[in-house]
This record gives sequence, structure tokens and C-alpha cells, in this order.
Amino acid sequence: MRQDRIIVLVDPDYKAQIAARAKALDMSVGEFARRSMDAYDPELDEVTQLLHKSAIEAREALDQAMTEIDETLGYLRKRREEAAAAKAKAGKPGAVA
Repeated sequence: MRQDRIIVLVDPDYKAQIAARAKALDMSVGEFARRSMDAYDPELDEVTQLLHKSAIEAREALDQAMTEIDETLGYLRKRREEAAAAKAKAGKPGAVA
């Protein structure tokens, strides 16, 4: 079977990362590159980007919800304190509620 060479230019740090990952998987850099290219799916890349965007939007919505919950709890705490103060004042002789 005839084989052709494909040359890919990368910086030295990236080459070292690729070599380390290949070594960790006990395969050559060429085998690692072939398997990586075979596994690449552009549609999956698009789905990944959409999931990332959705995760950011969900995090922002949760942050907003937590802010609203904190504001509501503060409001309720204040109302409870006001009610307790009014009740205490009403319970004192001569006090006007």
C-alpha cells in the first residue's frame, strides 16, 4: 500500500504536547495524528460550540436568579423585622401601633 507524507507545521511547544500525549497513549506521533484526524467531526465541533454557548447563558441566568433570591430574602427579612418590631411595640403599655 502506498503512503504519502503530510507535513503539518506547529510551534515547538505544541509539538512537545502532541508527543507527550502520544507517548502517554503508547503510540507514535503519526498514529496519534491519524487517530485524531479520523475522530474529528465538524458537526460535533458545532454542537460543542452550541453547548458552550448554552452553558454560558445558563450560568448567567443562574447568577441572575441568585441575585433575585438574595434580594427577595433581604426584603422578607426586613418585613419580618418590621413586623416583630410593630408587635413588640403594640405589646407595650401605652404604645401606639
